[in-house]
Amino acid sequence: TVAAPLEPSLMLEPSVDETRPSAGETVTYTLRYRNESQTHAISRLVARITFHQKMTYAESSLASASQNGTRATFNLGNLAAGAEDSFTITFRVAEGAEEGDVLPINAAVDYRDARGAPHTATAVLTLTVRGAGFLARLLGLDISLGWILLIILLILLIIFLSRRFVTKPAPLFAARKSAIGISPGSQH
Repeated sequence: TVAAPLEPSLMLEPSVDETRPSAGETVTYTLRYRNESQTHAISRLVARITFHQKMTYAESSLASASQNGTRATFNLGNLAAGAEDSFTITFRVAEGAEEGDVLPINAAVDYRDARGAPHTATAVLTLTVRGAGFLARLLGLDISLGWILLIILLILLIIFLSRRFVTKPAPLFAARKSAIGISPGSQH
């Protein structure tokens, strides 16, 4: 007789440090994985992370078993009963990403239960590209440069207004002219 496979027990919890990145920004993706079984270990965990074409793989906290285009594969090894672990991947959002673009990151982890039966756990997380601010769009600038220019303009406006509307105080030790002299017709 063949033993029936055990119930799937791997839980995936993806997260990112920024769910609304701008074009050109980096995003750190974390995949936390946990063996929900308190009695059986799971083995031969292999994570396949597939990401949108408007993202590029920058680095990971694990050595990549392979990275090809929009997919990175990681060998995660075994996971004891009740244990959990995680890893991170840093992605860069393409400069050509536009406001409102939805960028999914798909995680699929293949593993074997204690009886050797194969299972796959999946999770999807989506990012939405944030647009540049009004001034940056108006000037066609990167958002960070747009904010810098806005701050500079505000500082210049404050300086201009302070010089225009603030009266100059009288000097503390002003030289006074005094006329000491003899007026015509006076006698000494």
